[in-house]
Amino acid sequence: MLFKYNTLIAQDHLAINKKVENLEDLVKNARQERKNFKAEMKILRHKTITIMSQVMGELKTIREEISTFGYRQSQNSKQLDIHEDRFIKVETHLGLATI
Repeated sequence: MLFKYNTLIAQDHLAINKKVENLEDLVKNARQERKNFKAEMKILRHKTITIMSQVMGELKTIREEISTFGYRQSQNSKQLDIHEDRFIKVETHLGLATI
């Protein structure tokens, strides 16, 4: 009877050791996956920052161009107004019909 209990205890001990080994393997795999995930996230973060930097540079350029074009358009409008007034005076002086 004692032999039977010793055998059962030994079998339980082996089963427990096997489960512990399985858990250790699972923990080891989970740690490796976490390490791989962190490495992938670092790469993606770097790519994202690089792309965002490029986008912000393009946006800055576009804003500068819009500002420049706005100023040029304003200056051109002023020049056109001046020329229009001059044309009206010349047309009036020459007796030409104004459109």
